[in-house]
Amino acid sequence: MNKLKMMALSVLAAFAALADGGFKAGFSRVDITPPNGVSLPGYFHKRLVDGVLDPLVVECVAFSWNGEAGLVFAVDNIHLREELCRKANAIIEKELGIPGSRQFINCTHTHTGGETQVRKSHTPEEAAKVEAYADQVVSGIVAAAKAACADLAPASLALGTTDCRGISFIRRFRMKDGSVRTNPGYGDKNIAYPLGEPDESLQLLRIKRTGAPDIAII
Repeated sequence: MNKLKMMALSVLAAFAALADGGFKAGFSRVDITPPNGVSLPGYFHKRLVDGVLDPLVVECVAFSWNGEAGLVFAVDNIHLREELCRKANAIIEKELGIPGSRQFINCTHTHTGGETQVRKSHTPEEAAKVEAYADQVVSGIVAAAKAACADLAPASLALGTTDCRGISFIRRFRMKDGSVRTNPGYGDKNIAYPLGEPDESLQLLRIKRTGAPDIAII
């Protein structure tokens, strides 16, 4: 839901005052679904990909103002090592001329995305698959950058909010013994009350483009 939430504020800060018609935006989505056998991070036991429920992707929004471009990525992965981000940055800078300082790579923190870091618990075969998948993710980021830049079209910005109920939830609870616990478990009889209320507002950045589909960013 909050896949590119940080992006809205950064984009507005950079481009809200643009009114001279020099602003352009482009969008792309590239599949990075891991193949079977790649390990999955984010849990306390070993798991390997054995099927696909939903595809995983890299999404990129390219922004250009009078020829100066910047890129924002959302990668369906729990996290990416700095070295992988730097590798993608360097390739994009070389091939598209966009410096790494104008590339923002954000992960969606999915716990069912492919592993990109070899761990001691991996067998040699599993480690080889993890390394190959890390290369696949880097290639996906580069491909998304190229496609988003190719999609650039004249654009303007608008910001709105709406309600989105039933998705967000509270994770911290006051227990009956006075302690505070995170995720004590659904229906735990020792819960006294939740600490806070869910944020059910949704911020939407809409990029209206001339002669091309609009881009909506949550």
